[in-house]
Amino acid sequence: MAHHPEPSGPTLHYESSGRSGRTAVALAVWWGALIWAAAGLNASPWIIAPLACAGLPAAWDLLRATPTRLLLDGQTLSWRHGTLSGQTALSNIERVQFDTRWDFSVRIRLFLADKTRVTLPPPCSPPHRALERALASHGVATRRNHFTFA
Repeated sequence: MAHHPEPSGPTLHYESSGRSGRTAVALAVWWGALIWAAAGLNASPWIIAPLACAGLPAAWDLLRATPTRLLLDGQTLSWRHGTLSGQTALSNIERVQFDTRWDFSVRIRLFLADKTRVTLPPPCSPPHRALERALASHGVATRRNHFTFA
């Protein structure tokens, strides 16, 4: 069993919602470009429709404003995004892995003592460098992998 030093770091509390200015601007630019392509360039509806649908998940998050939260204290790591939630004791975490993907997003996976893996829902992931520092201050091992497919 892995040895975990006595946690001594600060609490990390991250909250967010599906509403962000960045998402709203990105959707406005995306759909504006599609409208311009349809009207100004006379692009085929068979091309425009699937491209417009690509923005629907982001629009749904923007409308629903699903609250998300992550809490790291001296004992546990817990998270919630909509109906998805989880919690684990810090002493149960062997390591936390930060995988930078080809689109530059960072997927955060927990490797637990019972050999299971838990992937944090991306919306409730705080800035990864802040989480990595907070985990280290609590004695939780971390690892970084850059540009992975998995």
